[in-house]
Order: sequence, then C-alpha cells, then structure tokens
Amino acid sequence: MTSDGLIVFVRDGWSRVVRPAESHDLGADGWLPVGRVSDRAEGWALAAVAHGALPADYDNPLRARPITLPATLYRSVSLEELGHILETGSVRGGGNGFNGFDRRPFVFFADRITPKVIAQGEDDGRALAYPYQGRMAELADAELRYLRELATIARDRFEALRANPGSPKMARRIASIQQPIDWDSFPDGNSAAYRDSKWLGLLPEEEFSRRLRDFSSARARLRDELDENFHGKVSERKAEKEALTFSSALIETKPIGLGFHFSKSFGGSGMGEEDEYGLFPGQVRIQDIKSVLWVKNGTVVDETSCDAASEVMERLDLERTEYHASLACLAPTP
Repeated sequence: MTSDGLIVFVRDGWSRVVRPAESHDLGADGWLPVGRVSDRAEGWALAAVAHGALPADYDNPLRARPITLPATLYRSVSLEELGHILETGSVRGGGNGFNGFDRRPFVFFADRITPKVIAQGEDDGRALAYPYQGRMAELADAELRYLRELATIARDRFEALRANPGSPKMARRIASIQQPIDWDSFPDGNSAAYRDSKWLGLLPEEEFSRRLRDFSSARARLRDELDENFHGKVSERKAEKEALTFSSALIETKPIGLGFHFSKSFGGSGMGEEDEYGLFPGQVRIQDIKSVLWVKNGTVVDETSCDAASEVMERLDLERTEYHASLACLAPTP
C-alpha cells in the first residue's frame, strides 16, 4: 500500500497539512505549498522551523495558546540528552515515545526553574530510556501513517458504496450511519469512523489485522529490550552519577517565541500545576542556547556558556572512565 503523502501549506504565519485531494481549495485561497511529508507532525515541524509558521490545524484535546512574545525558556536534560544536543546541533527530545496518553509532537520547555522541572533531567529511568524513545516514537508514527492510509481507503470505498450499495441491506446500513463521517478521527480505535468502517467491511481485514499485530509485536520487542537494559542499570547509574561532578543539566534559551503555551488555567498542562511550552523538534539550535546550568543531586551548582559545555562533558567522560576503572580494581580476582 502506498500513500500520496501530505502537502504542507503556509500563509500569514500559519500552516496546514492536508491530503492532496484537499489542497486545491487552499491554493486558491492564497496558501503557499512548501513541501510534502508523510504525517502532520513532520509537516508542522517543517513549517515552524523553515517558515516560522504555527499549525492552524492543531487539534489535540489539550488546548493551547500560541506563544506571542519571545521568552527565555528552560529544559531539564540528562547528560545523555545534552550530549545528543551538542552532537547534532539542535534539541529534538525523545518524541514522547513512551507516553501513549500524550502524542503531542513537541519538545517541552518551562518558563522557570522549579524542583519538578529539574527532576525531569535527574530521573534515571528517563535517561536510560532516552535512546529508545525516538525508536518508539518512530514506530508510533509509522502506525499512525498506516491508519491514515486506511482511512483514505475506507473513505473512498464508502463513497463508492454510497453511490452504488449493491443490495438493500447495504443501503440500509449506509443510511443508518451518522454523516458526515469524521475520517480524520479514524486512527482512534474508539471513533465512529473506525467502528463503521469495520462494520461495513471497508477495510482489507486480513492485511489490516496482520499489520496491527506487527506493530504491537514490534512495540513489545522494544519494551522487552528496554526492560532488559533497565535490569540493575538504574542503581548502577545512580552510583555512577555520585562519582561525577554534575548529575544533569538545564539548557537556558535566548528569547524564543514560536510554539504553544500549555497551562492548567486555560486547557491543561502535562506538568499539572506548572505551565509548559511546546516547541518543535529541531527548532531550538545550539546558537539559540544562552547557557547551560549544571545540576548536582537536584541543585543548580554551576553555569557555563553553551560553547564551554563540550569541554565540561569531556571532563565528565573522563570522570566516568576513572570511576569504572576504580570499580575494576576493586573487583575480586578470579
């Protein structure tokens, strides 16, 4: 099964990501096409990073307000994530890979430093999971793309059946369905679009079932791999951190303003009582980082420029090597 992909449009600082069949009206209305992508999250990031445009079609139930004024923001990171940022030149986060309840495709920041914010980077479980989060998010995105392809197939077959039901029984079934059908909700297995598609036999059932089993099995294998890696590693990592000068870090941005503000006061925040700011993967680059604040056991103890952070990380690597060498010396001789 192939997909024609989605087309990204921008206009007046906003973006929309639509199927090719829906693109004509946007083009006629002054929207400019700027690229083709495989899913909306990718399209939103492209529009934000390359064209300074926020998604006009953002529809997550957790409501948000656009960030209207540039602000200094903070992100708490493990040493592993900080190393990835310095290596790649941008902040991409873990893609919410293990948060099945939260599929917002953002990298989250705070507008102030609090113990709850610092705890994010200090969390040993999150740090050990970091290499797996991107892989899990890629798997979730692949499944979502497949479900959206199925939605297109189901929609086309429904229109064909509505024009020519083929039997009185099918005509009665079609007439009993509430219309118009919200095809965009199809990926949600509890949606009416999903249930009606199965009831009407619009889906390639054998392939559909096999592919969903494949996705489920792949997630299970990745979780098993993660669990195996976790076995005994959390306590080992805690001990290693005690031997290092710093245990995590906070990145402080220069004033930055393109993204979404989430708050309990107007829609909800993944941080509960504290506000969070969703920016796009790759949007915050090395040159946008004003400073790195270094943390030891939950307390900020030092601060350097982003340029100096690489030297600090090299010293931490040396401390880590010396720590493990000392453990080897203490190990009993066979």
